[in-house]
Amino acid sequence: MKEDENLVCTLERHFSAIDSKTLKNVALSSLKEPISNLITHLKLIWLNTKHFFKDTQRFKWLMDSIEKEINIKVRKVITNKFTEIDENNLDLASLMLEIKSGYEVISTLKKS
Repeated sequence: MKEDENLVCTLERHFSAIDSKTLKNVALSSLKEPISNLITHLKLIWLNTKHFFKDTQRFKWLMDSIEKEINIKVRKVITNKFTEIDENNLDLASLMLEIKSGYEVISTLKKS
């Protein structure tokens, strides 16, 4: 039972990192590691559970949902950064860095 609890805690941590509803002080560059770890854990779950291994459509739905959530989060963070630039006359360099980080996050997801 202890292993199941550890697995749930680990997955919760990764899912909370990609949750698009949490945007406070988010740096997109910090999402690359949780995404890689989440995909690694999900691969283990897929291989070791009948729930996903025998029904690939369930696993595909889960992966599509994760991809959608990450895309939403990247879009929201970049939009918020763009709004900050408009409101506070910040430089475009910070926006460009955030866009580059967003691209790297999505690339990390695709590679995984």
